[in-house]
Amino acid sequence: MARPTIEEFAPDWVLVSCGFDAHEDDPLSETRLSSGDFAELARVVREFAPAPGRLALFLEGGYDLDALRASVEATLAALLDLPSHPPPPTVGGPGLTRLRDDHTERLRAIDRVHDEGAP
Repeated sequence: MARPTIEEFAPDWVLVSCGFDAHEDDPLSETRLSSGDFAELARVVREFAPAPGRLALFLEGGYDLDALRASVEATLAALLDLPSHPPPPTVGGPGLTRLRDDHTERLRAIDRVHDEGAP
């Protein structure tokens, strides 16, 4: 559902609020993602950039410094196709269902706004 919506929107830029507070070692997290999960997410997001140099990431949250370092390293390595050995992606941890539900609701909201703006 997300890919067709993004492709139809055809963004000029992809801007990512890149927070790592969903990491399994973060004291505020219930999502339990690994730095390998963040690497996988980076690879997916990179595909949506319309051209080289049209993807910008803005560092946001992350409150365990070792987890933050590992996640930033894994993300940048994935984006730049550099060798990296983060832990494997998880099966999503206990927060995956909530993330999927939130994601689905966001996509529905985007579709509603897009449909309302159509001629």
